[in-house]
Amino acid sequence: MSTPSPNPRVVGVEVRGLAEALAALFAADQRLAMELRAARWRLLDATDVLRVGVSAGALRALLGVAGDADVGSPATVQAASLTGLETVADRIRGALGEYQSAAEQRRLVAGDIGEATVRLVGAMAVDGFTEAQARGADVWALRDGVYRQGVE
Repeated sequence: MSTPSPNPRVVGVEVRGLAEALAALFAADQRLAMELRAARWRLLDATDVLRVGVSAGALRALLGVAGDADVGSPATVQAASLTGLETVADRIRGALGEYQSAAEQRRLVAGDIGEATVRLVGAMAVDGFTEAQARGADVWALRDGVYRQGVE
């Protein structure tokens, strides 16, 4: 959190609007980072079954069979193993797709953040701020119409 300066400078309407847009992009990036983390955990969970092997316990969990119930004859176990592996493969594909989608969305938002930052720095230059001041500004304070130096 930034420390308020004793004599904060007021910024114009355009800077406020651009700061609002940039803050919204930061919020979107944060949401996507959390989605990416969750997708990563789903992917790791899905691949854990392969790491430990498809045991009777894993088959029971995959097939929804409770407790120590018998999973059946060898033919049933083989069929269940294939079903279980298909389920694991589906989970891995789904988790990987979610991860890739979140990563791509985050990449696009990062580009938007860069472009929004350039526009904000340009608008602040018009208002008499140096590039260093503009790049170091607290975006949330700018949204409120006041220039403050961000965390250094």
